[in-house]
Amino acid sequence: AQPLTSKVLTPNGWKLMGDIVVGDEVLTPYGTVTKVTGVYPKGIRPVYGLQLRDGSYAESCNEHLWQIERYKTNVDYKGLDEDGKKIYEPYDGQKTCKLVQEVISTDELKSRVDKGRQINLPKIAPVVYPEKDLSIHPYVLGYLMGDANFDEKGHATLTLGNKDLEVKVYMESLGYEFNQSNNSTPEKTPVYYVKNVCDKVRDLRLNGKVSFEKSIPEIYMQGSIKQRIALLQGLMDSDGTISQTGEIEFTSASEQLAKDVQTLVRSLGGRVDIHVKENVFYTSPTQSTKKQARPAYRVQNIRLFDINPFKLERKASRWMQRCDNSGNRVVSVEYLRDEQVQCIRVEDERHLYITDDFIPTHNTSNIVFLKSTDDSMLDTLQKMSGITHKAFTNSKRS
Repeated sequence: AQPLTSKVLTPNGWKLMGDIVVGDEVLTPYGTVTKVTGVYPKGIRPVYGLQLRDGSYAESCNEHLWQIERYKTNVDYKGLDEDGKKIYEPYDGQKTCKLVQEVISTDELKSRVDKGRQINLPKIAPVVYPEKDLSIHPYVLGYLMGDANFDEKGHATLTLGNKDLEVKVYMESLGYEFNQSNNSTPEKTPVYYVKNVCDKVRDLRLNGKVSFEKSIPEIYMQGSIKQRIALLQGLMDSDGTISQTGEIEFTSASEQLAKDVQTLVRSLGGRVDIHVKENVFYTSPTQSTKKQARPAYRVQNIRLFDINPFKLERKASRWMQRCDNSGNRVVSVEYLRDEQVQCIRVEDERHLYITDDFIPTHNTSNIVFLKSTDDSMLDTLQKMSGITHKAFTNSKRS
């Protein structure tokens, strides 16, 4: 069970646990939609906070269930060799350990993490939102959010050097047109006005926003998978970097924009954390003396699977698949308070849904133990809950 203020992901965005009712549609970690088949208030129980390595955070009661992944020894003792040393061989002849999945309670999860065990939650597939009618192409908006200046009227200006003219060509293929600024000279990097976007920029309330005030409009954050990938590629082509070894980073003066990029990556099945760089200084051609700048919000350790977050060739060519799941590692489970909690049951046979920060979690097991052989009691339970119940018997005899 989770606190009533915990969030549950639905096809239309987040919904509070306390507002969930039977019949609601929720999203699974597998990129599918399922229905809620049961809602079970559990009263006041101990609530724990669970944190992952990338800073993701969710709350649950001590009995709430989590599907976890861990590596288990996969070797068989074969006896002693001639020197008296023990001989071990992998069961399958190849690997000395194997990845196993389990469903355990928060209490058990805390016990293992406190002992230093490496416990991961499973990766999620990109979440499926319906396609949205977006006024500005998501790639174009992403690039403008990173590199454009917006005036109060909604004019968007871009400074594009020769190495990034590929971006202009791509935007033109999407139907966008540019005017070169009169201030552009052969000695300066060209400045371009993006035509016919003023009204759209104003409608999105981005006009007049300077770098540290920028944030992504909510409708773009909940676009389809294809739309969100295009948005991310625009952001990363502008203010993103990738090293020779494939490490990816997005940097912004806007704390909210950095958090939006983090949310965007997580919604696409990735994991990412944010670090803040203080005491930033800068110079310019007309200002040789270093000047204090705003903090830099660095979105780092981006781990995306099967999605190249760049479109610009000089960046996209460096991207490489990273298969580690370390961002999903549980680093702490700590008691917080006693609070009213509720659990739900979902129709999907794997019984997982998505909670805060795109963390996958398990629904209630909802096993009821009855010291009775009265079938009528089971019939009553079924009618009350609308769920088919199974009877389990043990082998003990009195």
